[in-house]
Amino acid sequence: MALERSLVRAEPNDVCVAIDVLRATTTLAVLFGRGCPSVWLAADTDAALRIGRESGRWVAGEKGGLPPPGFDFGNSPVELARANLGGRGVVFATTNGTGTLRACATGRHVFAGAFVNATAVVQTAVRSVEAMGDEAGRLLIACAGTRGAFGIEDATCAGLMVQTARRAWPDADLDDGAEAARRLYESFGSPLEAVRASRHAASLVELGLGEDVVFCAQVDVTGVVPELHPDSPWPLHLVDD
Repeated sequence: MALERSLVRAEPNDVCVAIDVLRATTTLAVLFGRGCPSVWLAADTDAALRIGRESGRWVAGEKGGLPPPGFDFGNSPVELARANLGGRGVVFATTNGTGTLRACATGRHVFAGAFVNATAVVQTAVRSVEAMGDEAGRLLIACAGTRGAFGIEDATCAGLMVQTARRAWPDADLDDGAEAARRLYESFGSPLEAVRASRHAASLVELGLGEDVVFCAQVDVTGVVPELHPDSPWPLHLVDD
């Protein structure tokens, strides 16, 4: 378990789940659920804007919570759930979540998880580990946090995923981070309570994005599981220039 992005150390045989509840991995699940054919994860917002304009793809994401000038969409699952994407791909860059996915890219499999697809992501990750047999490394759950700091909402979501994974692996050993996340999840009355307790949620509410906070606290509203393919253009992959 990595409770924030700087702690991510993905090994080549690890199966990774990257979590950024508010809001990148929630938004990715929405994008693919809306029929988006591909998402390119840019290194930063400047690169995203340049690549999007050169390639004719939509540009989505945020800096400081809001879409930078020239972006077609923000990093808002509510906005994108209503958008007409017209079958076009998206270049995506955010402050926390896309960097966490990039940090996991050395793993064998990398999935984007959040409350909205928690069970589907864990089930997919468990199957991936089991299919690797003796070659399997860890199931590494990587929390984005916020601006290099711990985030309650991501760790709580990780705790839910730990609980779900233990149904498949009741004898699995948990590291201290996984055990802490599990206990944190159990300490809240609901995912919404946990998400609203975070400083990140408070900052989004101040920006007028309270609908996103509520949306991101929904559990298992989609079975979409975005998977990162660093060396392939389909459907979720990295781009640096």
